[in-house]
Amino acid sequence: MQERTERLKPGDRIQFYKQQCVAGDPSGLMEATILNIDPKADHILTLDDTFTNLEPHHQVKRIQRYERGKLVNNDGGQFRPISTYMLKKEGNPNASKEVRAAEKARVDEIIKRNKDQMVMKMKKDGFCPEDMLR
Repeated sequence: MQERTERLKPGDRIQFYKQQCVAGDPSGLMEATILNIDPKADHILTLDDTFTNLEPHHQVKRIQRYERGKLVNNDGGQFRPISTYMLKKEGNPNASKEVRAAEKARVDEIIKRNKDQMVMKMKKDGFCPEDMLR
């Protein structure tokens, strides 16, 4: 068991491999920012990728640490299980909801923009049943 000396904090950037991939596979390597930490919750880390839920035994490496309002490179980081880091309950407990709301707003804007383009093309062609479009 490794000694708990390195601490994870909200704002830190971590690197990990997707759960569906083999460790070492470059296509499965991911990076994320920690938004919330709750060591006693089902999902210890809340990341900026809201659909990624890492288990306590999942190996992560801190690549940048949030220090005095800035991200600083974390040289010498190594992959270790999340449970071996020092974890303290901190961050925004509503971070997951806020990330999902922002993603929904982004997708709604894309849908609206594409719908408007489609309506413009249909009007240009002379046939546009706008009342039938949602």
